[in-house]
Amino acid sequence: MELPSKILPARIKILVGSIFFLFLIIIGRLFHLQVNKTLSFFIMGQKNFLRHEKIAPPRGNILDSQLRLLVTNSPVTCVNWQGSGKKNFDEKDIENIKNLEKILGIEILTNPALLISEKKKQKLILKIDLSFEELGKISEQFANNINIVLSTSFKRFYPHGSFASHTIGYLGFIDLERAGRMGIEKTCEEKLKGEPGEVVKTINSVGHNLAEKEEKKKKIGGDIKTTINYDLQLCAETLFPENYSGAFILMDPETGAIISLISRPSFNPEIFLRTINNDEWQKLQGQRCFLNRALTSEYPPASLFKLVTMAHAIDYKIATLESKWFCSGSIEYAGRT
Repeated sequence: MELPSKILPARIKILVGSIFFLFLIIIGRLFHLQVNKTLSFFIMGQKNFLRHEKIAPPRGNILDSQLRLLVTNSPVTCVNWQGSGKKNFDEKDIENIKNLEKILGIEILTNPALLISEKKKQKLILKIDLSFEELGKISEQFANNINIVLSTSFKRFYPHGSFASHTIGYLGFIDLERAGRMGIEKTCEEKLKGEPGEVVKTINSVGHNLAEKEEKKKKIGGDIKTTINYDLQLCAETLFPENYSGAFILMDPETGAIISLISRPSFNPEIFLRTINNDEWQKLQGQRCFLNRALTSEYPPASLFKLVTMAHAIDYKIATLESKWFCSGSIEYAGRT
């Protein structure tokens, strides 16, 4: 049976149109992947072999009115194991690690992360903040060892302990980074923190570091000069009993600048540079050490307010500088004394 002459061309047209439409879909999809998604795929591809690491800059110093240090930074030396890509440690490596254990007084060889770092040519921190004695022994015994590497960073240093702690403040973690949580450390955070640097590392498929490039230099934080006078603050800290709760403020009568400020009980800001256990934290909370009684507590104005009322009386000619009154300590009001 023969198909009508008009049916066959119509079916061919439908078939050709369908194929053409499918090709348009494929071309459109390819265009979307190759053009629109180029940047996304490029970034995803780079993540396979590039690692971006931030380099934290030292925070700025906090100074008194005479440019004497109230808060600064101190160098912290760490000892690291730099893996060399071997599957297992040889006898020389084991001997070096055991000698290092004796110097540091910690167990290293039993740490499973040590062998992983060795296989992947990665750096593993063994101990942070070495003592001078530990640093001297390591530098002497492992001076040319490619696996045992020393590195230096900086941590916040409060040389005077709890001195002016409520004015200075302390550091805490915000989004996994240390930042000011109180006092000047918080108020002047933007200037003190500086700008972190950035290092780009190129790695291979098993995590070996192939190359390293500094992409952005770190910018050290700016210094903050305060109106606090170290000598007067120290005098006030010495005279104000530690076991008392209260506040003391000394101001410049001409400018209103705070020369000395104390709130008791106080705290040592350095406790926040390490992990605080629950008992220690509960004790601090119970003492209400973080309440700044000089600025955030409310007290009756008492005799200090007499200056305000007297100034008002003189301004409105109610009294003169020679006026005198006798205060009996009470007043009759609504039939009551």
